[in-house]
Amino acid sequence: MNELIQKTKILIYKDGARLEQEDLLAVEAPLEVEIRYWDADRPIKKDLVLLMRSPGNDEYLVRGFMLSEGIIASAQDIERIQLVDNRHRSEEKADKAVVFISKLIQIDSERLNRNFISSSSCGFCGKDSMESLNESCFILPNSGFELPVGKILKLRESLDEAQRSFDATGGVHGVGVINNTGALEYIQEDVGRHNALDKVIGMIAKDLQPPYFSHGLIFSGRTSYEMVHKALMLGFPFVVSIGAPTSLAVDFADENDMTLICFLKEKRMNIYSGDQRIVF
Repeated sequence: MNELIQKTKILIYKDGARLEQEDLLAVEAPLEVEIRYWDADRPIKKDLVLLMRSPGNDEYLVRGFMLSEGIIASAQDIERIQLVDNRHRSEEKADKAVVFISKLIQIDSERLNRNFISSSSCGFCGKDSMESLNESCFILPNSGFELPVGKILKLRESLDEAQRSFDATGGVHGVGVINNTGALEYIQEDVGRHNALDKVIGMIAKDLQPPYFSHGLIFSGRTSYEMVHKALMLGFPFVVSIGAPTSLAVDFADENDMTLICFLKEKRMNIYSGDQRIVF
């Protein structure tokens, strides 16, 4: 059994009868992130964030988090990530990731001074203002990504087939990266929507550097402002989700010329903005 899943005993009550049964749970656990960087010739060490996440692929998660938060501009800004597994120790300590930034990179200390506290449901806690959220977003080009309707309608099936942990638990979100042929190139799962997105960003950043103008994203759940904003921070022009959007997500996508498709099903979808990237 993979580390995203945990067995437990439960009692089911149905039709007047009680039945003991084994159930599968999506694992949620804390990850402390510490950053080490240089201010001129002075080494700085700072506790950055406590992430509530599904264990596994933590290096992807940390790399993607730092990219989508604008702390770093490129995966190459990170010299290395040291992971410390504390789950099997007697004392109750969170796992830890120590991020070593290249000495050649100048870190904006103001971006580190926000009150980063990230739960598995919210990715933008601790931000100072809406203005601070809208910094460093890419301006999308008019061309570079488009998909035929038939390819889009098949994306839900592709995501469903790739979400192994969801099949077992029903308790994790999935985020996939789509290329401009409609193929699902990368997939990550996590108990948090934004964590799954950060993980897949960290995964693609191994191979490609942002902006990702020639790629799109598919989400398994609803689409909130935080998800659309993170997408634009990395230059994704195309976002499709199985769930509903929020009003702020729709407004933000429309204002920034992003393609936003929600309620994706086998034969239908709702297009909220950016239909120029859809071939009908």
